[in-house]
Amino acid sequence: GPQQIAGTIVSSLGLATLWYTAIESFLLNPTFMARADEQLALADSGLTPDLGWLNESAGPLFLFLLCIQLAHDTAHRLVANAYKMEITIPTFVPSLVTGIASSVTTLKAPPKNKQALFDFAFAGPFTGMILSLIALYFGLVLTVSTDAASYANLPALPVQFLRESALGGGIIDGVLGQGVLDALPPVTGATSASGAGAGLASANNLPLHPLAIAGYISLNLSALSLLPFGRTDGGRMSLALFGRNGSPPVGLITSLLLFLRGAFGSDLILFYTTYILFFQNEPEIPLRNEVDEVDFSRILLATVSGVLVLLTLLPMD
Repeated sequence: GPQQIAGTIVSSLGLATLWYTAIESFLLNPTFMARADEQLALADSGLTPDLGWLNESAGPLFLFLLCIQLAHDTAHRLVANAYKMEITIPTFVPSLVTGIASSVTTLKAPPKNKQALFDFAFAGPFTGMILSLIALYFGLVLTVSTDAASYANLPALPVQFLRESALGGGIIDGVLGQGVLDALPPVTGATSASGAGAGLASANNLPLHPLAIAGYISLNLSALSLLPFGRTDGGRMSLALFGRNGSPPVGLITSLLLFLRGAFGSDLILFYTTYILFFQNEPEIPLRNEVDEVDFSRILLATVSGVLVLLTLLPMD
């Protein structure tokens, strides 16, 4: 139907912006930027530019990012199958900040109860978060063990963007050496993964192995999807925990805090909050049983994920 066609178009755009994010990280490397400028100069002279090398370099980063997102969606699918829940195929939402803003999976039929809804919502982002942390750590280990010639060809992320996550930035500091993120002059203004506001000065960008970049970006995306507002994974967990009357106030407070955090220094959070408020803010469909509460183990899981979200989305400063 028309919804499926629209979903396919949006997902195609999401994959295109994900590819753009992968390429953008390589263009933050001065060597790659200089080569790209040479090719663009050829195009201006009417000659055929060759940017195949750029696509080839960006391929692994694109695949790492995509695999973590697909693992997130597979975890949703496995839990949905276990509870016999009917869900749609996920739609990738495009973002120029992180490639994909989120993936939207809609419930086609009412879930059995709050516990089923909680487990379904929790599985995706928690899987994404664990894989992101593993990817970030091993990507940093690979960055450290890279020889000088290969290091010169690594993609990069703006230091300002890496400082936006206390957890992610802390792990980078821990593996690459204390102070690697504060030795560089600070840049004023909000930044994004694509370097908006950071300029392309190499002094403000940190070269990292593609696996580490994928881990860092995906860690932030997983944390965002756990935030308790809108018709998101975090919103569904909030509905399961606080009920139909308790979750709207939680969502309102969350969106206000996020808007302030975004307005004062995070393109990533500002974009995500605006997107959810405009496009994914309608109430969730009713559950077949909204009386029975979730058990204590789910409350513990929600608390752990809440701490991880705060550590990920609060800046290092």
